[in-house]
Amino acid sequence: MEQMAIHTNCSGCSTCRLVCAIENFMEVNSAKSLLNIEERFPAPGDYHIHICDHCGACAEVCPVEAIQMVNGA
Repeated sequence: MEQMAIHTNCSGCSTCRLVCAIENFMEVNSAKSLLNIEERFPAPGDYHIHICDHCGACAEVCPVEAIQMVNGA
């Protein structure tokens, strides 16, 4: 089940996507990530994070705590 999160503190760095791919597929390939960062322009810094409800590795590495584990997901 995919969830969408709107976080004003997300910088769009995609570190979470890279860690997700490494954690789940053992590949350094963010295209295989189970989450997506949607850039909403023209407003700079407006990102919508589409996340899965799996392992939470992305939440652990987000440098600005834009992704959080809630009830184990």
